[in-house]
Amino acid sequence: MALIIPKNNADVETLDATLKIYYEADNWVGNPTLIDELSKALHVLGKEDERKEPQSYTKKTQVLGYFGFITWEDLLNNQSRRKITDLGKKFYEARASRNTNEIIKVLIESLQNNTFG
Repeated sequence: MALIIPKNNADVETLDATLKIYYEADNWVGNPTLIDELSKALHVLGKEDERKEPQSYTKKTQVLGYFGFITWEDLLNNQSRRKITDLGKKFYEARASRNTNEIIKVLIESLQNNTFG
């Protein structure tokens, strides 16, 4: 059986910017808030010149959800609000402090505790 990976942007700066929104909110984040804040962050990073379609921003959550760094309020509705998980907080903090050993440790923990595919 082949491993299924979400089709989306896995650019490190984009993932960091997306996870930062959830980390700083430390609560449920709705799509309108995510879209607005992520659009601004990507513009500051020089990743975008103009605002894109809303789904281009929500797709940026797929990798984070895949690894268990964010979760959906309603698991049956992929448009429901999302928030950062404890594992996501550890990953964000490790990335922010550039702690490579902790980043690897968190990724291994994700691989051990999540179902992929």
